[in-house]
Amino acid sequence: MMTAARSITLAFSVSMHALLLGGFIFLAKEAPNNAERVYRVALAEFAPAPNLPQTPPAVPDAPAPPPEPVPQKQEVQPPKPVQPKPDVKKISPKKSDAPVPKEAVAPAPPSPPAAPAGPQPRAMGGLSAYEIDTLDQRPSVTRRVEPEYPNKARRMNIQGSVKVRLVVDSSGQPRHCEIISATPEGYFEDAALKAAQSMRFAPGKLKGQPVNTLVVLPFAFKLR
Repeated sequence: MMTAARSITLAFSVSMHALLLGGFIFLAKEAPNNAERVYRVALAEFAPAPNLPQTPPAVPDAPAPPPEPVPQKQEVQPPKPVQPKPDVKKISPKKSDAPVPKEAVAPAPPSPPAAPAGPQPRAMGGLSAYEIDTLDQRPSVTRRVEPEYPNKARRMNIQGSVKVRLVVDSSGQPRHCEIISATPEGYFEDAALKAAQSMRFAPGKLKGQPVNTLVVLPFAFKLR
């Protein structure tokens, strides 16, 4: 039994060694070819390429131009028919022998009245009187009347002044006497009016003729 087991073991060992030997021999034969192949592949990958004509890089195609806009057709309107002008003969006013009616001629506007020359009178209490500065000769006092001092103002020791406007007519009489100012008011007005109405004048003259004249008389009331 021991002899048979040893024989099997020995045979297995020999066979294994034979296999190993055969493998080494096989590898020894194949090794040069594989090394040459690897070496040649490496040279082929890293060796410079032969001088071959280089192809130019591809130029990208230019973009196509946009399509041209289609022109729109304009609507052509038919021409308007031309109406013939009627034959109208112009009649020259110079050659017309027809009489012009009187109604067609507009009457000329009336000319404005001419402004009267010289000074003009103004209305004063129903009378027309000239301003004293517009006369050739001013009126003058022929009889002066001093007004009476009112007792009320004398007792109260009051002084004042009054202006009376009146019209000296063409005969020298005072007309339309009125108070235009009084200081103080309510004391001397009546006395001033009475004195003015009692006075007499020589009338003013314009172009040598006596006329109504507007006059202002001042009266002063003072205690002595």
